[in-house]
Amino acid sequence: MQLTTLLFVFMLVGCEQFSYYSQAAGGQISLWQRRMSVEKLILDPKTEGTLKDRLHLVKELKSFAKNELLLPVDDAFSHYVDLKKPYVVWNVFAAPEFSLNPVTWCFPIAGCVGYRGYFDKKDAIKKAHALESTGLDVYVGGVRAYSTLGWFNDPLMNTFLFDEESALVGLLFHELAHKKLYVKNDTTFNESFASTVELIGLLKWYGQVNHQAHSRLAAMQQSQAFNDFVLSYFSSLEKVYTDTTLTNEEKRKNKQAIFNTILRDYDVRKKHEGWGDQYQTWLENLNNAKLSTVGSYFQYSQALFEIYQTSEDMQHFYRAVESLSKLSTSERKARLMPKR
Repeated sequence: MQLTTLLFVFMLVGCEQFSYYSQAAGGQISLWQRRMSVEKLILDPKTEGTLKDRLHLVKELKSFAKNELLLPVDDAFSHYVDLKKPYVVWNVFAAPEFSLNPVTWCFPIAGCVGYRGYFDKKDAIKKAHALESTGLDVYVGGVRAYSTLGWFNDPLMNTFLFDEESALVGLLFHELAHKKLYVKNDTTFNESFASTVELIGLLKWYGQVNHQAHSRLAAMQQSQAFNDFVLSYFSSLEKVYTDTTLTNEEKRKNKQAIFNTILRDYDVRKKHEGWGDQYQTWLENLNNAKLSTVGSYFQYSQALFEIYQTSEDMQHFYRAVESLSKLSTSERKARLMPKR
């Protein structure tokens, strides 16, 4: 059934896209071939203790996600795959030299998204170089987990299973949220929704077991603070990019000047915010492609969480979000975009 679905997708695309879909199918099939049953691993006396403990935790999380968060669990995360590498895919992001709007690619199932994923890092780098040669800003980032949006039963992977506990909890809720609701051609809405469900799940999970996930929630708040910091420069950049009185060379100089300001301001802010090395590393080689990834995951999260806070229960929250999903992309943005 799964292979038939992929072959059908191949029939919908032209020759130019065939190699891309081939690597995607090959990577997915490789996951299926290497997966091991969670139940069998738990019962196997040879299974290492730490792995077995995590698999037990995942079973509890799936039950909680189904009963308390009303998420469609089905057979997701019922298998485990040890990829023996840190990332499952590498995403390639691109944006024009004078725009924060990412280049998008459209696919039969997922719709149009602002990235292109590769199971092999070498393929991702090759694509990035090709895009860069056309004058685009490019960024390649490793991904530790992804969702097939309910088309297949996604497995657990070593790339995220052994994370700090609350990080694993949040990630599972995040990925299952994509199965609950996904709107074609609106990455910002999809990721903001999943991030909001992740936060709700963390609050409910740790509240129920009488334990506060201080470190994880603090990390999420810190991440949001950093993203808000970066987003605060978008209007200045957009003003430069859309100024028709400037030459391209003047735009480049002004663009770099704003990037330099971000770096200087970061050095000041990080002492007060407690921002770690991960942000310092991310800010290296800053470009529009990197910046385009910031809003995709968090821009609407605050507004969506406020909707949850005023909802009677999860069903009421999902109904409100479902109503938003039926609006046009521009209408959703007007409703959910934070006022700056």
